[in-house]
Amino acid sequence: MFPQSYLPSRDISEGEILNEENLTILRPCVGIDARDFDKLIGRKTLRSFKRHEALDWNFIQE
Repeated sequence: MFPQSYLPSRDISEGEILNEENLTILRPCVGIDARDFDKLIGRKTLRSFKRHEALDWNFIQE
């Protein structure tokens, strides 16, 4: 099995809440691992992200 990660499925604005509609799973694993889905959903972004740009926990509100 190849590692996968969650990436924005579209451009995401600063302050937007992450959910199933604005994220997609892609290979290879860059950024946040797909196994962290439950930790990621519902959190707010601290900066904007472009479509398919690697997410970084440093820019995701806890």
